[in-house]
Amino acid sequence: MNVAILVRVSSKGDRQDTERQINDLTKIANEKKWNIVKVIKAKVSATKTRINNRKDIAEIYDLANAKKIDKVLVTEITRIGRKAKEIRDTIEDLRDKNVGVFIQTLHIDTLLQDDGTQSELQKKMSEMAVNIILTILGELAEVEALRLSNRILSGLETAKKNGVILGRPEGSKLKNNDFIKKHSKVVRKLNEGKMSIREIAKICEVSPFTVQKAKKILKAVQNI
Repeated sequence: MNVAILVRVSSKGDRQDTERQINDLTKIANEKKWNIVKVIKAKVSATKTRINNRKDIAEIYDLANAKKIDKVLVTEITRIGRKAKEIRDTIEDLRDKNVGVFIQTLHIDTLLQDDGTQSELQKKMSEMAVNIILTILGELAEVEALRLSNRILSGLETAKKNGVILGRPEGSKLKNNDFIKKHSKVVRKLNEGKMSIREIAKICEVSPFTVQKAKKILKAVQNI
């Protein structure tokens, strides 16, 4: 089984890296005795960049078209994209090329290899179940990102009207609303209130300083 590892972070700076994703997926590949053909890394925002313009996805397609891979490994569905339709279309395109996608956090393989024990009906049912799950999760992720962004932006606007001076996060070139949009995953984890700043920084692949900035903005908004 020949596989490609696809890892992505949204920051183009040095505060995010792909090491954790690569380590996790390499461990899975070794356990399953899959041959890693290539590790493809990307530092690009999947929200701001259309999937058709992403070099990492184009590279995956090149490998698939050349029949050099049987599967693509990602840590989570958002490494492929942030928009439900783009995620679904990419997975279906790869499936048409007989290439599956293994999603670590969901423990889902979009194209199970035929071992001769499944009927055509069983294979179709499995594919349908995966499609339904991915479609629902993709739509929910997109709606949640939009809902959270709108709520935070609304809070910032209210703070401004009430005379609260927030300004830009200290040491950042981003305005508060752009900062919140960029680090929406950090904001979600802070709202859940289940992790420390260092834990959130690690799972979101940002610096603890970034988490502290997001927390400061949220606190100002929530205290309105």
